[in-house]
Amino acid sequence: MKLLGGNFMANEKLLKDLYAYIDAHKDDIIKDLMEVSAIKSVSDATSDVKPFGQGCIDALNHMLKVGDKEGFKTTNFDNYVGSILLDLGKEENIGSWAHLDVVPEGDDWLSDPYTPVIRDGFLFGRGVSDNKSAAIGTLYILKAIRELNIKLPPTSPVDYVPRFASELGLSGEAQSKAIEIIEKAMEKGLTSGRG
Repeated sequence: MKLLGGNFMANEKLLKDLYAYIDAHKDDIIKDLMEVSAIKSVSDATSDVKPFGQGCIDALNHMLKVGDKEGFKTTNFDNYVGSILLDLGKEENIGSWAHLDVVPEGDDWLSDPYTPVIRDGFLFGRGVSDNKSAAIGTLYILKAIRELNIKLPPTSPVDYVPRFASELGLSGEAQSKAIEIIEKAMEKGLTSGRG
């Protein structure tokens, strides 16, 4: 047995099944990552399009559309955050966290940063490694959990806000707004965990 995180224990067969699932869906994962990475989602809190600019809204809506197409429960919370949830019944869900905004791309690209390309076996594009790959990767993990019927204990999404706020350099005000949105979602039964 190996400890994967939290209290979740996995055996070798489960890991083998997960790896096989991901390998079987590799082309779809790459296609979905290339599509979301083609969206210029530079965060701009000064934009007239609130809260973070049209590109961020476009990336969020694209990701929610992908989640919806895959049969997950999706919600857009005033364009600040969205949720893609695997409904486990009994008021329990599993979701994941990732950000879709990017910092400005700079000038040192060999090709258009918003036209992702595969070169020498690597995918290049703005946001491919930070953090759109996490968004697509965790979407496929949710699919694997559902399709392989893996049982996981739910957690509270509020627990993750300080970590992400710190990583993203968000203000205390943005962190408070994120917690407020999550708590409202929890009251309506729209988030993972039991609250």
